[in-house]
Amino acid sequence: MRIELLHRLIAGTTTEEENRQLMEWFRQCASKEEFFMLFETAWKESPDEMPRDVQERMYRRLSRELDGEKKSAKVVPLRSRFFWKVWPRVAVASIIIVLSLLNYRMNDKQKQLSTQNFTVSAEKGQRAFVTLPDSTKVWLNSDTKISYPADYGMKERNVALVGEAYFEVAKNPDKRFIVEAKGMQVEALGTAFNINAYRDDSKIIASLFSGSVRVSYDDHVAILKPHESVKVDLLTHSFSQYADENMQDIALWRQNEITFDGESLEEITRIMNRLYNTTIYIEDESLKKECYIGTIRNNSLENFIDIINLTTSVIYENKGDTVFLKKRIP
Repeated sequence: MRIELLHRLIAGTTTEEENRQLMEWFRQCASKEEFFMLFETAWKESPDEMPRDVQERMYRRLSRELDGEKKSAKVVPLRSRFFWKVWPRVAVASIIIVLSLLNYRMNDKQKQLSTQNFTVSAEKGQRAFVTLPDSTKVWLNSDTKISYPADYGMKERNVALVGEAYFEVAKNPDKRFIVEAKGMQVEALGTAFNINAYRDDSKIIASLFSGSVRVSYDDHVAILKPHESVKVDLLTHSFSQYADENMQDIALWRQNEITFDGESLEEITRIMNRLYNTTIYIEDESLKKECYIGTIRNNSLENFIDIINLTTSVIYENKGDTVFLKKRIP
């Protein structure tokens, strides 16, 4: 079994658990001679798969160890690798080689992890919930995507956001939690906040419900207190921090409700497009500037049209996946 693991280690096919088993064996190995013979056999029989720069580094390190012990050793190339013969009293040098192999394999694994990303998304007309590896909870609104690296939480906790999401961050003062959304960064240690950063919107809004966050955008920085928000206007590049009187309405989308506070019908239809995975086209230009205030349950597109009809007389027509809105003629 041990010789098989050594073969696989040299070939780079051992698992993390098998690496741990080998490391433990190295530490507890009572017979250095036995270990050396096994490793030498595995090394001779292994294919040429190790990168040349790794071969050379290991060769130089072994040579230094042998020179330091002033031992009689012969080192000759073998199949573009190296092979050595040493007396049993220097067999410990082979441990250095194996540890170098383990470090190389582990570092290579770490590099692979750092370039991989996990993505969670909620398509138009859907919502999603995910618990991150550190127990942070994230609710995703419609047409939203978050991504995080495979090594999330090893050093820092970094999340990229497109769309709107509500975060309840697991406390861990030793590892920063950072959300990046369209150039805005929101950093928290343990808190609850909402970020609205849809791709087709000209604004980004971060709103704090509890705890504390640090929000930065370009040269602007703000430390938010609960019930405060930051708004970035992407057209003017303005950055404003303010006490948000409508905080209770900001995350109502998690409860399947929508709140409008003076938004125009043109702005509202963009929201509806995401929520219902459809296209709403306003035929009458005068309708686009009509503004609405109120809260509705977004259980159906028809219900939304009925609410709009309470203040503005509109009619709609379905043509495939497109809904056409226009004023009703008296």
